[in-house]
Amino acid sequence: MFNEHYQSTASLDRTPEQIAMLHRTSKLSIEPPALLMRIVTLLPCSAASVAAAPIEHIDWLQGTIKLQDPSGEMTEVALGYDAAAAVVAAAGTRKRGPLVIDTYGNALSCDEDTEDYAKEILAEQAPTTGTFDWSLSAIRESIFTQLTDHGTSMLVAAAQAGVGPKWTDGEQREDMLLNQRAAADWWTYRMGLRPPSPFALAHAVRRITIVDHVIGTGLRQRPSN
Repeated sequence: MFNEHYQSTASLDRTPEQIAMLHRTSKLSIEPPALLMRIVTLLPCSAASVAAAPIEHIDWLQGTIKLQDPSGEMTEVALGYDAAAAVVAAAGTRKRGPLVIDTYGNALSCDEDTEDYAKEILAEQAPTTGTFDWSLSAIRESIFTQLTDHGTSMLVAAAQAGVGPKWTDGEQREDMLLNQRAAADWWTYRMGLRPPSPFALAHAVRRITIVDHVIGTGLRQRPSN
């Protein structure tokens, strides 16, 4: 079902360690290609669809972004902690528009020029990133292969790659997003990225809950005109 999107490219496969190196290095720059690299090293998605992902369609509560699949429909991709941080870094203070933009405010093009510029940016920060060849498509396919080779079902991996079936609201959607997020977290660990302290996450959740409560209380107590 998904073979049309993922052909065998064993000779182009990048290791988790190599992709982790690219990811860590991309965090040292705020240039648009580096911001894109920070995200696509964590998700097996089309770089072009990630760059064009509408910020206004981010589900901040569920932790998902919506991407356009090859048929033109929107599909949900779940974010782990690191991917969420990468998305926030790319969006900045913007509330609408493409997730990763060029200097003109358009979705960043994901062509050879962008790849070459990304390689230059990363090589300036860490010359070791230039010791092996890579491309945006090779990174995507390598992540997808890692997922399916280590126990993630093809259905979940395809959904996480933005080319799977669509799920409407309900239990099926919730279950699929849960499995997708588990795959995202597994890939983070596979890369060797250190997860945040569970207490830090608990503190963040507590702060959000308090802010929501204060805002809600304020709205309820606001006098009517």
